[in-house]
Amino acid sequence: MHKISMVLVSFFLISSAGYTQTQELVNIRSKFVEESQKLSDLLKGTKDVVLVNSMWDACILAVTQLDAYFAMAGIVNARNAQMSKEAVDYLISWLNRIKRTNNSNIESLSDTSQAIEAKTVVRMKRLKGYFTQMNDLIDKELNRINILKQLLSGKPVPRK
Repeated sequence: MHKISMVLVSFFLISSAGYTQTQELVNIRSKFVEESQKLSDLLKGTKDVVLVNSMWDACILAVTQLDAYFAMAGIVNARNAQMSKEAVDYLISWLNRIKRTNNSNIESLSDTSQAIEAKTVVRMKRLKGYFTQMNDLIDKELNRINILKQLLSGKPVPRK
């Protein structure tokens, strides 16, 4: 019983400390939504239609992936949910999947050998920064979730 209460207390402490982290993920999601709107406007008058459309697609995918993560985290954190190591493993797996997608997008945005318009370059740099920022936030989120995983596994959590 003591172990369960320790896990619950630790979970609530991690959850409250993680509120800021979650808010940062919500903020980066908003940046992707704004950027997708700007890219949509740019599509109307650019010669870089294929590239700009690909960047718009990447924004929409990022928003969708974050929305899915928020839904999964909400299920795990629901009042009557059964907190399990398996549920935490799903969250970790999904976050790692988002990071792989982001890394692929960063690589694509870094590796353009074609001649492109200056306004497209500005959007590419901004988008690359957002993907990099999101990966940093995901790393923080993964650290937080891994602490929860250790608690659920009964392993001691190293103190920093």
